[in-house]
Amino acid sequence: MKAVKKNLTLVISKLIIPRSWGSLAILSLSMLLILLSNIMASVIALSVSNTERSVSESHLTDLNLEELEEEVITNVMGHVKNLTSLGSRVTGYPGFYKAAEYIASYFRKLGLSPGGIEGYFQPYEVMVPIDQGSKILVPRTGEEIKAYALWPNGIQTCLTPPKGITGKLIYVGKGSLKEFNGKDVAGSIVLMDFNSGDNWLNAARLGARAVIFIEPGNTTYHECIRKFLDTPFYFPRLYVRRDDGLRLIKLAQNGESVTIFVNMRYQVVKAYNVIGILNGTTNPNDVIIVAAHYDTWSVVPSYSYGAHEAVSVALLLELARYFSEHKPLQTVWFVALSGHWEALAGGREFVEHYYFSQTVQRGKVRPWLFIEIGSLSPDSRGLALLCNSYFSRAAERIANLPTRFAWVIKLYRSYIAREDFVNYIKSMSGVELRMYIYDFFDPQNWWGTEECPYLLNSELVVGAGCVGFSICSLFSHKLWQGIPLNDLPQLERDMDKLRPQIFAASYIIASFAFQDGWEHIAPPWNQVSPRRIYLTPYEAIGFVTLKGKVLCFNLTEGWYQPVPHAIVQVYFYPSGAYSFAKIITMTDENGTYLVHGLIPTRVIVRAPGGFTSPFGNTAYWTIRAWVINSTDGSILYATDMGIYGAKAIPPIITPVKEVEEKSVVVMKCVSISIFDVIHPGTLRGLVRDPRSTETSFGGGEVGTLLPLDFFSESELQFYSVYQNLFEPVSMVFVPKGSRIAIVAVPTVGRRPTLVILNASSDHPEGYGIIASKPLNLTFSVYRVAYDMYMLSMTRYSVLKAYEVRRLSAEKALSEGHQLLKKAEYYYKRKVYDKAYGEALAALALAYKLYNEEVMPLVDDTSATCLLFFLLLPPVTVMLETLIVRRTGKMRLVSILLIGILMFTAFYYVHPALKIMSSSSMGILGALLFLLFLIVLGIVASEAEKLTKMIEARIMGIHRVEVSKIGIIITSITYSLEYMRKHPLRTILTLATILSISTALISLTSISYYTGIDLVYMPGYRANYDGLLIIKGRGEPPEGPMQLYMVEYLKSLTGENFSLLPRVWYYPQAIPGGPRRGTFFYVMAEDSPSLHVECKAALGLSPEES
Repeated sequence: MKAVKKNLTLVISKLIIPRSWGSLAILSLSMLLILLSNIMASVIALSVSNTERSVSESHLTDLNLEELEEEVITNVMGHVKNLTSLGSRVTGYPGFYKAAEYIASYFRKLGLSPGGIEGYFQPYEVMVPIDQGSKILVPRTGEEIKAYALWPNGIQTCLTPPKGITGKLIYVGKGSLKEFNGKDVAGSIVLMDFNSGDNWLNAARLGARAVIFIEPGNTTYHECIRKFLDTPFYFPRLYVRRDDGLRLIKLAQNGESVTIFVNMRYQVVKAYNVIGILNGTTNPNDVIIVAAHYDTWSVVPSYSYGAHEAVSVALLLELARYFSEHKPLQTVWFVALSGHWEALAGGREFVEHYYFSQTVQRGKVRPWLFIEIGSLSPDSRGLALLCNSYFSRAAERIANLPTRFAWVIKLYRSYIAREDFVNYIKSMSGVELRMYIYDFFDPQNWWGTEECPYLLNSELVVGAGCVGFSICSLFSHKLWQGIPLNDLPQLERDMDKLRPQIFAASYIIASFAFQDGWEHIAPPWNQVSPRRIYLTPYEAIGFVTLKGKVLCFNLTEGWYQPVPHAIVQVYFYPSGAYSFAKIITMTDENGTYLVHGLIPTRVIVRAPGGFTSPFGNTAYWTIRAWVINSTDGSILYATDMGIYGAKAIPPIITPVKEVEEKSVVVMKCVSISIFDVIHPGTLRGLVRDPRSTETSFGGGEVGTLLPLDFFSESELQFYSVYQNLFEPVSMVFVPKGSRIAIVAVPTVGRRPTLVILNASSDHPEGYGIIASKPLNLTFSVYRVAYDMYMLSMTRYSVLKAYEVRRLSAEKALSEGHQLLKKAEYYYKRKVYDKAYGEALAALALAYKLYNEEVMPLVDDTSATCLLFFLLLPPVTVMLETLIVRRTGKMRLVSILLIGILMFTAFYYVHPALKIMSSSSMGILGALLFLLFLIVLGIVASEAEKLTKMIEARIMGIHRVEVSKIGIIITSITYSLEYMRKHPLRTILTLATILSISTALISLTSISYYTGIDLVYMPGYRANYDGLLIIKGRGEPPEGPMQLYMVEYLKSLTGENFSLLPRVWYYPQAIPGGPRRGTFFYVMAEDSPSLHVECKAALGLSPEES
């Protein structure tokens, strides 16, 4: 206020006060005007002060906390029950459309203005998997059992042929390998309990054709998320109700066969966002958008009650009713979004249509703030305000995010500082406010307390350059997500635990809606308005449209042709590990696709404040395309990674303009699925951190699968690979009829970590895999171990025949043979758990045998072969001069004969030419290298002559010049002549050299190996009767192991040991709020105020605990 008075006084003084006084009247008038100016300044300052105070106080008169609690919370449960009763609300299913109509009817009842394109509805198209009716048929009796398809494996819905898939029904309980023992798994239909983790993959490993899950009494999100893969692996999976499951168990016990029919297909459906508008009383053009998604997700899409998921949209409806009775100052849009689990499809279309409409772009309507009601869960102890998620992690690329959010943070923190609100929260939750609400508006530490990857629509708004956040539960496990059970009874029991969260979320939203003085609080509109594209060295903001074509290279025509009706996946790397962050669409008749809502991914350099991009150069959008056979569900086309595909048109993009165009090339193919692509040396693949999408441990050493032409051992022209390493299944795609070998090419090192050749006793170096139809390499661990063992054995046999031996290799060969025999023995007798353990042990040994024993010997022999062929020409010439010494053409004939004689001798006494993969290419390479040396010598000689000529021209002849190369040639000639004249001396000298070289080589041929021997120490007894097996030293999870190690250890220890795996639980790191660090709370179920803070938890098996 003082600053305003001073400035205004000075201005008026300069305007009216003259340098000299004319009269007392003028002086009096001047003083009067100065007095008036001070009064005016005081009034202005008081107004400004009132405006500042309005940030935290003016809305309090309109917002009654008791009234807010009573009117909003009480009715939420009624909406939840109504929405839950409508059936599955998965986008595209009948319950979804009923829910949209329910919301629109409620908006209509409240008198909200329609905000959609078709009344309250904003229609858009989205691609979703629709179960059109699946079933199980008992052929013998004709009995039909209703069944439900599970969520697809990526783009693979596992559609069965029209005649279905028939197999003997077997029941395996929870599906452990031990429970498969004694059963004929190959070609069967496996029945198992739902709560069985990812053990359904054991059925696929052992050759089953499909799996049926029985409805559980209760389950969790972590069970559901393990019932499908991101890899497009074809393996039909069905779900049956409990009563039907019991009936199927009896059929399995009676040895019945069943036929299953899976009729799930990806379809483009019409979906809807539902929008109601309530105009503000004071600022009708200033808009607050309150949103929540009303669709659901379940691993069994036909069974998605989603009671917990309905809480958010139920709260949205009650807030609409509350505001319709208590008019807000700002206009409020109530937006019920859909397509949430389809990579935020509804949110992307909403931002595209409304934020980039002409009315918003011209500033006639200003959506200042987007508030999403996120997941609210009863197991929480507070609220987290988030603005970023795993769709594209947009906030990470906005360096000034805290500055952009500063005005919102100031407002909301002033709201929650209200004394009666603080007391209300403490009385309702038993938790202090400072520990109840956290905000995470940080570009580098944004995930809050979310334990697993998640999606938020507010991220889209933030990525477009506007301001938005989501209100979610704090420290919540959200175990109810995705379960195919009716979770309404559980929610009703826990509803009181949700009351504080619902109240606090309602209060924050209402406070913004009733805030006056909006024009004095918010920043200039052009600073927070939506932008199509805005790139600086420190920021990447925008909302990009991607369009392109799916193409296939036609060898006959020599160019690309469009592929209609192809499925297209678009996803952000490194968020691609999260299946729900992948956009899925379809090309039209012309092979064209269109996607809205890509956030720019320009690499961010270090900003003045120290902010850096967490991705470096690895942030981009990836496009993949597929064509599925509409009859039997097999993959007909896959993304081409060959010379006409990804190598010519890379299927990645970093958006830098409003509309990007990118085509992707596919190839006609046959799929081959491989199980357990792990590193044999560590027996683990990629151990993914479940708290994130890009953090992982190990796995990189496994390498990338690469199909090779079996005969030429070269890369195919057309091929594709799908391998994410954290899933047990990987796939390669090759042209039909190809005969291939498959290797895993490591990132570090030059030898493959895995080799698949289809070896046999008749073809020990393999016969190749003939890709005539889709193929699953069942019991892949054994197949890889056998192929690598046979390859090593064959090559070592050749070496051994020429007395190139290594004791450790022979010992490993013997042990490997025994392990493979055991694995085969147990597998044939259907003892699958022991067979698998022995196969893992054989794989580890075969890898060591191949990489550490045999291949180093092969490399040594190859190196000596190269040296021989480099020395062969000069030695041949030397021998011809010493022994024969012909002239003219006869000399050339003599040299050739001596060379052939030496080559023949080398062939019969050295194993290199018999063991090298391509000995002819090795010989050619050595000769070319020798020719290169000769040419290099000629060039050097000519260069020396030219240098001397220029030197003589400039400086004159000033020294006697002698050609160095000439001297060398002359000395060699005279030396050979001298040796020829003194044969005895020559023989003695060569014999000395030969004997010394032989002695040196003999010493270097000695090899050692490391073994383990038991050493008994009399009188000593260990304090612990067992072994602790860890990878590396230090805190976990630096070296986490996988269950492959457990199976391997079982094969080593047998029945005499107890294997006791330990599991570590690490909570999400808390980046902001009153507390920072890594911790979680263990709370009393009935009293959240009683809690203990923990850093980590160690899980012990029952036997050890």
